[in-house]
Amino acid sequence: NVGKSALINRLAGRKAARSENRAGVTRSVAWVRGKGRDGAPPPFELLDSPGIIPAKQIDQRAAARLAMCGRIGEASYDERLVAAELLYELAKAPYARGAIKRATAKYGVDAAEIAPDLFVEALAHKRH
Repeated sequence: NVGKSALINRLAGRKAARSENRAGVTRSVAWVRGKGRDGAPPPFELLDSPGIIPAKQIDQRAAARLAMCGRIGEASYDERLVAAELLYELAKAPYARGAIKRATAKYGVDAAEIAPDLFVEALAHKRH
């Protein structure tokens, strides 16, 4: 979240791009034109786009952790994969003792007995 949309709005002199103080608000690319004066063409066109962390610049585990914390825009990742990675982290992390038992009790799907990706799938089937 670097504020591309906010900067574009400032340059355009109006709220042309949706902007909030959190990552993931911009979900697709969009052209924003500056206001032309007295019938003149717009002085500029800017392309607003969602922020993306290239896979080559950051390892996937770190990217998943950033997504879990809401630091990567939702348009940049598959929520199911991040949820499965979170369950994997909770199962392995010494700081999260009891988290899998609490997830099992809360959602009624045994998180300790199945792989994290299958837990997410089973939970989706149970809820919908």
